[in-house]
Amino acid sequence: MSGLSRSPHLLLVLATFFWGANAVVGKLLSSELPPFTLNALRWVVAVAILFPLAWKLEKRELLHWRSQWGWLTLMGLTGVLGFNALLYWGVHFTSAINASLINAAAPIMIALLSFIFSKEALPGRQVAGMAAALAGVIWILTGGNPAVLLSLRFNPGDLIVLAAILLWSIYSLAVRRVAGHMSNLAATTVSSVLSLAALLPVSWWEVKITGVFHLDWRVMLGVLYLGVFCSVLAFLWWNYGVAALGPGRAAVFMYLTPLFTVLLSVLFLGELIQASQVAGGLLVMTGVYLTSGENKRSCVSS
Repeated sequence: MSGLSRSPHLLLVLATFFWGANAVVGKLLSSELPPFTLNALRWVVAVAILFPLAWKLEKRELLHWRSQWGWLTLMGLTGVLGFNALLYWGVHFTSAINASLINAAAPIMIALLSFIFSKEALPGRQVAGMAAALAGVIWILTGGNPAVLLSLRFNPGDLIVLAAILLWSIYSLAVRRVAGHMSNLAATTVSSVLSLAALLPVSWWEVKITGVFHLDWRVMLGVLYLGVFCSVLAFLWWNYGVAALGPGRAAVFMYLTPLFTVLLSVLFLGELIQASQVAGGLLVMTGVYLTSGENKRSCVSS
């Protein structure tokens, strides 16, 4: 890794871009594959790439994964299996706007957990950046009318989505714990294999219950995209960014995901962009700038 590719800020932006596209691709494929099965196929592709690569480059670290098995298992169950499972389950009971607003709280939750368990400070500039980014996301999701928030009513689905965000926050903290003992590639590979072992039986059960499983060239291309870009590259780059900047500072980049989803929805789903989305997007970018601009010299690389 050299030049721009060493920048954790750039890699975090790219990771969130791929995750933003993930929502669009997932919507396009939603009628062809049920959610857990789509997620399982995505990680089958990812593991098929990650494991041979890690075995060739970092075989020694893979063979010593047991020394970190607890944190690696936690990464797999929270970031790969648990987060997606609860998110997909939750949106069956709640509205998309509710789920998105709760998802916007993820960076705050990560920073708060980092402060509680890792004693990671919350400098004023970071707090201001988080506030600006959160305001931008809310402005996008409410169409520029904050009064919409007053009409929202929380239901069990909202609590399920909140639990999903908690799992993602725990995943980010686990990544930081493992970073000092295993390489990014080895940790991502092992956690992916562990989570896939749990995800496959769930997928089998889902297909058996729903009877939905349609696989053609378009679906396979979508699965390949999800496996290569959303799983392998995005997770490797996210983990690198978390390890370099810390969970709290990296968390604010998650605000870019809904922004990218909006932009890609305009291009590929034919949805119209609103003035409120432009204004909110500018607030999001301002928040990312404020947060990532602090203590750049403290970033590490490997």
